[in-house]
Amino acid sequence: YLDDGASLTMSGGSITGNTASDNDGGAINVERGNAYMSGLNIYGSESMQYGGAIYAEDSEITLVDCRIGGNKAAYYGGVVNQYGSTVLIRSVVAENVGTTKSADLWGFYPNNYANSRYSIVGFVKDVLIKTDEQYGNLVGTEANPLKPFVAATVGNLELKPEYANALAPASAAVLDDAFAAFVDEEDAELAVDLAVLEETVFDDDLFASFEQF
Repeated sequence: YLDDGASLTMSGGSITGNTASDNDGGAINVERGNAYMSGLNIYGSESMQYGGAIYAEDSEITLVDCRIGGNKAAYYGGVVNQYGSTVLIRSVVAENVGTTKSADLWGFYPNNYANSRYSIVGFVKDVLIKTDEQYGNLVGTEANPLKPFVAATVGNLELKPEYANALAPASAAVLDDAFAAFVDEEDAELAVDLAVLEETVFDDDLFASFEQF
């Protein structure tokens, strides 16, 4: 559980068999923080509320080469991120179960997964994940969710043969492209701020008052 600006970095390994009986996030809960996970498997975890695997709120979540399947929650068995941002890189989030409402990825606007690359998702609700060729994502629908794992319910998160090449682009350039959009947005905001500053007319008397201190 992370809160109030805390950060989490995890590399490799598995999280399984956790239960959040009176809270969100069966395996991981992040509120107003950020988490970077690579090469991590999450399966067989359960929340009685939201997010069988991961619950996040107002947070930044990055999943690289991760596999999340076979988790369960009352609402949305996979990954939930409300009012935050999530990036999936060469990751698979599928075959998670929501007993009341279901989706592998869910989150309130303005949460979106627009910078995700070469990932497989069972199906999503209320989020945006692009499936254009340049992004390389595979996303199912609620009526026809993707089921890429050999046997997620028993913890076998190996990919079926027909999905084996879906995560093929494994170069660092994929990561660079994914985060470039964030950098460009920040640079654009900075440029606007500088332009406003340059056009601002300051009062000479105001500067004089500051010089007295």
